[in-house]
Amino acid sequence: MNEAGVYQLGSLLAIGALTMNAHLTHSLLLAAPDSESRITINAPPQHEVIRRFLEQISSEVLHRLEEKAGLSLRQSVTVSIAPSEEEMDRVAPSEFRWPRWAIGFAFGDRNQVILRTTDLDSLGNQGVLQVFTHEMAHILLHQINSQPIPRWFNEGLALWVANAWAFEDTYTYSYLLLTEGYIPLQELSTSFPASEQRARMAYMESLFFLSSLVDSYGAEVVPTIVKGLDAGRSFEEAFQQATGLTSWEVEARWRRRVQFLYKWVPFLSSSAFLWMLITALVTLGYLKKKRRARAMIQRWEEDERLQSAPGMKERME
Repeated sequence: MNEAGVYQLGSLLAIGALTMNAHLTHSLLLAAPDSESRITINAPPQHEVIRRFLEQISSEVLHRLEEKAGLSLRQSVTVSIAPSEEEMDRVAPSEFRWPRWAIGFAFGDRNQVILRTTDLDSLGNQGVLQVFTHEMAHILLHQINSQPIPRWFNEGLALWVANAWAFEDTYTYSYLLLTEGYIPLQELSTSFPASEQRARMAYMESLFFLSSLVDSYGAEVVPTIVKGLDAGRSFEEAFQQATGLTSWEVEARWRRRVQFLYKWVPFLSSSAFLWMLITALVTLGYLKKKRRARAMIQRWEEDERLQSAPGMKERME
């Protein structure tokens, strides 16, 4: 999160341009019955399908955020669909300079989410679900605490709760770890790198670190941290209460492990390793076949020796 409380989810997809017509606005009561918190979805007529799909998945998204991270809707949120760069400039804060490679934005101070529909069109239902969950996670986390929260935790939580992980991300992160080098989490506390490649690495590093927290301390570690933040504790206080260690101590352990494990991934998935593995299997098969042949010859020789023995020869006669 930067000073404006802005979060963004990147995409490498191409950007198109459409003309914005009159908006369709829908309000959804997606909280406890006694709550007035609502999600309002603004969409142009040509993207009515996406608007309806966001309506359909909103309850699922809020349930997932509550169940996995302990986050709930406390203030009304506006979701705006921007099908062009011109419309993006219109609905976003005037001082905001948005990166052209990003697909979704969450403005915590304004309780506003902006999605770029030209990218959403190519993501499919699962991709849209992930993006919407990601951005709503930022908004709900911002609603519970006005104190600074490290950007890596904010992004890691949003990616983790959205299940935004693919197997190829492991290889990509391993490659970037070798070529770009590890980014200390301290450098990702207030902002992410401006370059697309370094930003991508920062996102994956945040996700993998948070996932390792869950693996090490259990599924309740994230809701416990969130609960501590909700109680007014600083992030470090909430983190240490949930893990028993400071974030720097946990990172130091994880960094040693990740730098050892992930640096082997490119080699283990390379064609060179594949051919080495094939060669080893062929060699093992040859040696095994040779041992069987040697054992068979030894049995034949033993049979011939027994048959040529004097006592055996007389019995045979």
